[in-house]
Amino acid sequence: MKLFILLALGVVCFAESEIEDSSVAKACDGVTCTDGGWSEWTRRVRRCSVQCGTGSQLVIERRQCNNPPPSNGGKKCKGIRVRRYTRSCTRNKCPVDGGWSDWSEWEDTSDCDALCAGGEKSQTRDRSCTNPPPKFGGNDCDGPATDDRVTECNTFSCDDLCLDGTGYIPHRNPGLFWQCSNGAAYKFYCPSGTVWNQGSFRCDYPEEEPAKAQ
Repeated sequence: MKLFILLALGVVCFAESEIEDSSVAKACDGVTCTDGGWSEWTRRVRRCSVQCGTGSQLVIERRQCNNPPPSNGGKKCKGIRVRRYTRSCTRNKCPVDGGWSDWSEWEDTSDCDALCAGGEKSQTRDRSCTNPPPKFGGNDCDGPATDDRVTECNTFSCDDLCLDGTGYIPHRNPGLFWQCSNGAAYKFYCPSGTVWNQGSFRCDYPEEEPAKAQ
């Protein structure tokens, strides 16, 4: 708005002022003076506090009392020249290294080699690199994913199984048989193409079935 001021000294000063502008040209000791006005804020953003993920960063904003600068005794700008604050910042996602799951239950990979009185069998178990799985360039799990062992089995007494004087016990698989030795019964395999004959206590070739009448 335009403003006319009649001074006691008889000097008339003319000034044009906007309400939101702090700078005003006015009469100061008989000369025209101007109060200072702030420039726009300039911003400087510091580096994020983390290399990955979410962190914080410092923001510094400055302004100058030069829009316009005070002249001829005009007033300096009121308020702060520098302000600082922090804000959140996000970098690339952090690598996640893989972690092992729990071991699975032991599973048999072979039958017990003794029917009774103690034998051995093979077992295996596994785990997976899923707790958590590696992500965003993280490392794989360190160590084996499988574990094998040989364990005891059929440790119960043979009782009367090896006391019949034959020394042999038929297996549920016709290609196998049990042989008693020192009070224990151990598994043996018949040669390929033969089956165990409990009557002759040996592995024989199976007899061919007679052809059926047409």
